[in-house]
Amino acid sequence: MILISFIVFAFVRHHLIIFHTSSPSSTQISASLIPFLFVTIVIVMAFSHMFHAAGPREGASSCRDDDSEDLWTCSLSASYFQSVAMLLSGDWVFFDSNEGLHSGLAMIFAFVIGILLLN
Repeated sequence: MILISFIVFAFVRHHLIIFHTSSPSSTQISASLIPFLFVTIVIVMAFSHMFHAAGPREGASSCRDDDSEDLWTCSLSASYFQSVAMLLSGDWVFFDSNEGLHSGLAMIFAFVIGILLLN
């Protein structure tokens, strides 16, 4: 998955730089923006996999019950969606109370994205 992301990154960066040869300022902006977006996507993917590997919370029902909204960590696609939603909206999950591993992951995710990357 990371190899595919790297190939797409190299392809887009190469074609975007060729496209913007007329104005050097847009080339500089795109040259610094594409690695930022690439790193952001890789970090969100990594945390999505960590939330998925952590599974549902300890008090929650099993992953076989589809009725609860708390079970987004059971499906990898739902984990991707929730991690991107936390990135874009600031709707951080597991900050209301101490949920053990899930709260720790959410705090590290908030620190990495909010403080280190987006500052």
